[in-house]
Amino acid sequence: MLEKNIVTLDGISEDQTRTVTLCFGSNVKVIRTLGLLRMHDLLSRDTLRQFSLIVSPEDCVFTFGDPDEQELSEEDMKKLVEEFPQPIQCRIWLKVHIHQYDIQRDIVIKIKEDTITVDQILHMHEIPNEDYKYLASSDRNAVIADDQKFVDLNETKFILLKENETCCVSIGDLNKAQEDGYSKRYAKFATIADVLKDSNVDADCLLCLNDIAPSKDIKLALLPSPIQFQIIKDDLLALVTVTNPEQENCSIQFKCSKSITTGRVFEISCQLLNTNTSYYQLNDESSEIDYELTLEDLESSSSNFHFNLVSIFDMTCYIRYKSEIFKLPCSKSTAFKDLVEEMFRKLHISEEDIDQFQVEQILNDNETSAIDMDLTIDDILAADSGNPDTKQNRS
Repeated sequence: MLEKNIVTLDGISEDQTRTVTLCFGSNVKVIRTLGLLRMHDLLSRDTLRQFSLIVSPEDCVFTFGDPDEQELSEEDMKKLVEEFPQPIQCRIWLKVHIHQYDIQRDIVIKIKEDTITVDQILHMHEIPNEDYKYLASSDRNAVIADDQKFVDLNETKFILLKENETCCVSIGDLNKAQEDGYSKRYAKFATIADVLKDSNVDADCLLCLNDIAPSKDIKLALLPSPIQFQIIKDDLLALVTVTNPEQENCSIQFKCSKSITTGRVFEISCQLLNTNTSYYQLNDESSEIDYELTLEDLESSSSNFHFNLVSIFDMTCYIRYKSEIFKLPCSKSTAFKDLVEEMFRKLHISEEDIDQFQVEQILNDNETSAIDMDLTIDDILAADSGNPDTKQNRS
């Protein structure tokens, strides 16, 4: 009869093993391993977890030797442990990937200490200047506290932000354990969904602007800062969808009371779609709406309302930024600067950074000419009568 719980052990001689010393910051571990083990199998996720690093080996750099440290190459990682001279000493470096948001540039910083904080990273020489005050998580778009240690974040990808590229968010009426409510800073391009994910707030509806609950894909940049949300019951009966047909994939949704006026719907729509109230009107299908009417007045039996934002002008200015083209309604008396500022608002580029850009007019022969921002559309048309209907510009 076979015995249960039999354990089979293979005996190995001591000369088949190697001693490897690994360190990250002040944390040092000595490992006895088979000499026939490949280095990339030794420096695995499981080994990194022993240093409380919940990251991939691809997010690390490993150096060999002390004090003259040499970075292990891909070929080195394929070698057997026994191919390295004794004593084997390896240091772990964590690669911090930072995306500089304003100019879309990537920075990589390597850290070897387990005590490095966000504030220390922000003062390293790789960071361009003191205008960059915050690091945000790439996953949650939430700003990380300055005293936070990197080793405790369990992530390696971040976004570098200026003050004007962030906004403060507060959420009221949370549970009693958080009597002061929730308050945190986020990147302006974060969405309401990011806030809900990061805050762990158990709520389907967040009220803002006192009378609407925007859809979760709405970006924080479209709301006045500081942004104040209130947790409410999902008892708003009207679901409003507003589309700007002049701009591709441009629509917003929000919930509200059916007692809200269509005039208020128009104001909210212009704000959330980043459009000028002086350039548009709100239409129900093809007809203009009386702004004093409530949603209840329009359709008492319906809970879904669909509107269009329609230009009140018969002219259009096309402005191209990178691969995106913005169609902006205008009249002959419209100041060109107003159109450019509206485009930058849609791109969530702050007024402080506008001077970094130059707008050029694309002429009929595909040449370009700089435009004086103080001119009106009529002034531009008078200077170039080759295309009297529309002007295409690029920035």
